[in-house]
Amino acid sequence: MSKPTSNRRTLVSRVALVTLAVLLSLLLMEVALRLVTPLQRFANPLHAFHDPDPIVGWRGKPDLHARFATGDFDCDVRHGTDGMRAHESPPPAKDAPVWLFLGDSFTWGWGVGQGEPFTDVLQTTIGPSVSVKNAGLSGSGTVQQMLILKQQLAQGLKPKKVIVVFCPNDFTDCVEQRTDRPFMIRVSDEMTVTNCPVEGGGLQSGIGRTISSYSRLISTIRFAVNRTKARSRQGRDNYSPPPLSRDEIDAARECLSQMVDACKEVGADLTVVYTSMREDMMPGPDAERRIALRTMCDDLGIPFIDPTETLRAKCNFEPGVFFFANDNHWTKDGHRVVAELIAQSLSKP
Repeated sequence: MSKPTSNRRTLVSRVALVTLAVLLSLLLMEVALRLVTPLQRFANPLHAFHDPDPIVGWRGKPDLHARFATGDFDCDVRHGTDGMRAHESPPPAKDAPVWLFLGDSFTWGWGVGQGEPFTDVLQTTIGPSVSVKNAGLSGSGTVQQMLILKQQLAQGLKPKKVIVVFCPNDFTDCVEQRTDRPFMIRVSDEMTVTNCPVEGGGLQSGIGRTISSYSRLISTIRFAVNRTKARSRQGRDNYSPPPLSRDEIDAARECLSQMVDACKEVGADLTVVYTSMREDMMPGPDAERRIALRTMCDDLGIPFIDPTETLRAKCNFEPGVFFFANDNHWTKDGHRVVAELIAQSLSKP
């Protein structure tokens, strides 16, 4: 045997041994992490907690159980078999009328644990005489929520009340041209839903995200990276939107108008709740988007609930009481106050 051939075989053997050792080490770390951390932790819930949906863009993963953590919180998250945030409140009575809630991450329960979203608090507050259904979808806009409402009604749900929790950025979400979700465009001076079915089938996950959903080691590494990114953005999540465009206003109006019509067909009442933001806690003139939404609801005859003044009074212009330090979402105390106000408003004859 020639010396070069022998050296080559020795090198191959060493590489194989090193590769085997690395793989064995990774396997041991995977096993250790599964023993030490029975629940995976994620800092970015959009891909971690959702599956693609050809109509809406994405939907919650059914039977999910994981932890959601950033620099502000570390909470337990569960989804039911329908992919929606699981309730942990006293169950309603059989055949109790349904109050269906639609919204984005605020409604879904960003940053708060099981039993703490305002829908759970509301269920506990009003008792078993009403069945509160949380259909909030994190990252969604009003176009998607309109489509979710129509899906729910088509599946036979007949709610007594439908409550849309409208966030100021929903105006922009209605017309933002993204490939992974439906949006509205102007056609012959009318706002029309396009990209539905969604191009490519909805939210797309790369091979890394797919693997991380199964591997505890890779998801831990991704969690550390995403949490570091989140911390680097601390203090920069204040919402300061540009002036509203005509398309944004008309698209939001069209969505709400279609929701009114869909509710009328099943005898349901539609209500809109404004998502009060950190900036709304400061004294001064009302934000443009808050005024626009209130005016729109008045024009369409939709009852409008605005928690802003209640939150302001209770926090004494100190947003940290009801908002996380580094993003605009409500803490569990913020959810509690909003739940109390909604209970009072919707229980009025």
